[in-house]
Amino acid sequence: NDPWRFGRMLLHGNVRRGISHQVWRNWDIGEWGGNLLRHFFARQAGSTAGPVYVLLVTAEELAAATGDAAADPVEAESTFVSAVLSEIGDSTVMDHAYQTTWSPKAPELVPPILAHLMLSCLAASESSDELGDEGSFIRRLNVLSGGRFGRLEDLPRQWERFAEWLSAGGNPL
Repeated sequence: NDPWRFGRMLLHGNVRRGISHQVWRNWDIGEWGGNLLRHFFARQAGSTAGPVYVLLVTAEELAAATGDAAADPVEAESTFVSAVLSEIGDSTVMDHAYQTTWSPKAPELVPPILAHLMLSCLAASESSDELGDEGSFIRRLNVLSGGRFGRLEDLPRQWERFAEWLSAGGNPL
C-alpha cells in the first residue's frame, strides 16, 4: 500500500486538461484532487487574480472541473463522492485524511487530502440557505459521507496542512 499514491500526481504532468469521452467517471480521489486544484487554483498567464478566499464547490463546479462540457452536475457530484467513499473504505473521511502520509513541504505533488477537503466544501456550499447554520452543514456532511465524515474538530488541521503546502510553494499551476 503506497501512502504517496495520490500525491504522486505531479502538478505539471498528470493534471488532466480538457477531458472528454467521460474519462472522469473513473477518477480516483487523487485525480479528482488534482483536477479540482487546477479548477479552483490555476491562474492564467498574466492573470492579476488575487488569493482564493471562498471555495464554492457545487455539483456544477464539479462538472466543470471534469473538463467534459457534457458532464452532468448530479452525476459528477455522485461520482466525486463515490470516489472519496470508495477510497476511505471502512474509515471516516477525517481519519483517512489524518492517516494519509505526505509532506506539505513537497510542493510539486498534489496534496492527497484535497478531495477530502473539497468534500467538506461541497457540504458547506450545498447546505440550504434556510438552514444555513452549523447544523445544516453537519447534516449535509453526514449525508454526503454516509455518516462517515468523522470528527469535525479535525477539519481545521487538514486545512492548515493544505495552507502549509501552499506556503511552501505548492500550486505552481
